[in-house]
Amino acid sequence: MQDENQKQPLPAPIDEGRVVQVIVEYTGEKLGAFTMRGPSSGREYRFDASPWHRRNYVLVDDLGRFQGRLDFRILQNTLIDPEVAERERRERELADLRKQLAELEEQHTRVIPEVVQVVRQHLSKRSRRTPGKASGRAPGRGLGALLDCWMNCGGVGEYFRTPREACDAIYGYLLDRAAPDGQIPPRARFPSMRSDAKRKRELTDVKCLWHCHPEAVPNALTRKTPI
Repeated sequence: MQDENQKQPLPAPIDEGRVVQVIVEYTGEKLGAFTMRGPSSGREYRFDASPWHRRNYVLVDDLGRFQGRLDFRILQNTLIDPEVAERERRERELADLRKQLAELEEQHTRVIPEVVQVVRQHLSKRSRRTPGKASGRAPGRGLGALLDCWMNCGGVGEYFRTPREACDAIYGYLLDRAAPDGQIPPRARFPSMRSDAKRKRELTDVKCLWHCHPEAVPNALTRKTPI
């Protein structure tokens, strides 16, 4: 048997669903339209026996006007509660963020030991590079491409227990060897910078975006102890 809720059209929610409400259905046979006034809000609800006006959304505070009557029934499964909907939306967003974080953690643990030696040469070349001079792939000169090269090609992550420790070690290494006027991005930006470079690498379908790939891994980054 077809569900009763699917046989008749649904009315439009009150205030676009921003208030707590539920559908009330008129089950009598009166064809002429009549009005029921909500005892709490004073809002008027119009009903008749036609399929288009049997149902109306009613504020939860006004349900007392319809409860206990034989010619009306309350469809509890049509309840709209904005607070519940907002909580469910936030829970879905949190679940999506957790999933993305788990995917990033998994990506960081799949690195191959070939890339980490790039930092020393990268820092030494920064002051000698001529603006606009072509050298390798243009998008592969940023620190994000360098991080992706170390993690994906050089296997830095395999020298540390977690990707977080690997990023901490790289950050410390860069700070210790940066030129006096060099600007090292905040440590908190490293995961997102590396992820952006990874997406570009996958879109261009190349092994590595870093323009100096491959480079030797600095010995300081292959130690088991923190730098």
